[in-house]
Amino acid sequence: MKFVITLISLFCISTSVWSCTFPMSGEKYNKQIEIISTKDTDVYKFIIPSEMEGLDELEVNLGYSPKNAEGFKFMQESQKLDFKVIDGNAVGTFTVVQKETLLPFLHVVWWPETAGVCGVVASSDIIDVSNS
Repeated sequence: MKFVITLISLFCISTSVWSCTFPMSGEKYNKQIEIISTKDTDVYKFIIPSEMEGLDELEVNLGYSPKNAEGFKFMQESQKLDFKVIDGNAVGTFTVVQKETLLPFLHVVWWPETAGVCGVVASSDIIDVSNS
């Protein structure tokens, strides 16, 4: 019985070594997010590669980060956005709801299909809604 428990423990430890702790991220990925103003007030279009680093399960969220986050962006509120894949790009539109204490941005994740593979995370710059 001890042998079986030891084998199971070793298997669990060895598989956790191969798992991904942090997704890939950085400016290389952030630059892939294109946001375009439309003629409608506070309505934007996004174009994002539907696949990144061999990952093709894409999730796009409109996030709202606190204004006082000292340069960091984190989603205090979020809304999952729908899109269509056209010529290898995810294309969709979204409406920014102006909020007094929150700043809007897009948060994008390309998820892995299998365990152990790292996903890719990207985020846009803060969306400037003051000129809309």
